[in-house]
Amino acid sequence: MKKVSALLSLLLVCAICVGFSAFLFGCGEDVEGGIIYEVISGSNECRVSGLQDKSLTELTIPSTHGGRAVTEIAGNAFRNCKKLASVKVPDSVKHIGKDAFSGTAIVPEVSDNGYSTIDGWVVSITDAVKTAEVVKLSKDIRGVAYNVYDGIAAKSVEFDGDISDWCNIKFSTGLSNPLAISKTLVIDGSAVTDLVIPETVKEVPFAAFYGSNISSIDFGSVTEIGDGAFSDCKSLTKVVIPQSVVTVGSTAFQGCEKLADVTIGEGVKEIGNGAFMKCAELKEIVLPAAVEVMGAYVFDGCDKLGSVTVKGKAKRGAKWAETWASDSATNDSRSGIVHWDEAAKVEDKA
Repeated sequence: MKKVSALLSLLLVCAICVGFSAFLFGCGEDVEGGIIYEVISGSNECRVSGLQDKSLTELTIPSTHGGRAVTEIAGNAFRNCKKLASVKVPDSVKHIGKDAFSGTAIVPEVSDNGYSTIDGWVVSITDAVKTAEVVKLSKDIRGVAYNVYDGIAAKSVEFDGDISDWCNIKFSTGLSNPLAISKTLVIDGSAVTDLVIPETVKEVPFAAFYGSNISSIDFGSVTEIGDGAFSDCKSLTKVVIPQSVVTVGSTAFQGCEKLADVTIGEGVKEIGNGAFMKCAELKEIVLPAAVEVMGAYVFDGCDKLGSVTVKGKAKRGAKWAETWASDSATNDSRSGIVHWDEAAKVEDKA
């Protein structure tokens, strides 16, 4: 009985400790090496949300924590950590939130192009850049923090690298990318309108060409089109997604209002939420047999869409959202415009 009682006491102490830890750091949060981490819901990723040890003067953020990739630094994460003088950001990080380093002792590096960086990430711009007609970016930057270029007046972005270098930049949000407002990317003195992605580039990252005025895309050997990669590209009229592409991310082509002709390659297995949302001129589309995952409201706001053909053995199963073909404005499932070919129908009934 004494052993049982001791075991129960130990379990009670553990439960109290776990509960107290949850009270201190919140559900899904954890602390290691003085850094507070938070699990990103629905993913195998986590973000840095703060520092438990406010005495730290130098910080190297690891690329993983608890088996999860560290992909974000939350807004205000290090706010008023007054002794923190330097930070190393791992390549795994894709997003840095607003004012993440505000109130620290970190002195950003100031570029001749009018932006300030911390470990290669643009965290602020000068007032002169906000009102300039041209924004200049260097291939040396690693990423751009939350909404840094929101409100600029520029009509173009001059970049001193190539398209491969551009695709290496991580934009935290759409408005972290100056193209969202300026529209025109200039490389080697020429505006990029017919986009050719080099064979070496396998992923077009999040918001890479958000708002750009490109009129055509050659995807090369790309395997993944990231979330929002071509959102609001209002000059696009035709897109041919090659067989090499496996994933079309959420909102990848959202708001491409002139996009009327879309061919989806036979290798595509996943199409994310709202991938073609508000493509107002899209009238018909064919989904390949390989598609295994379909997000919600993929064609939401495509008011002229009259035909969706599902080929081969593709089927609406557990990984197809119930609302994949739906229109949110009318709450219409639009099942009447979905056509399953014979092989698909047989598979769907299996």
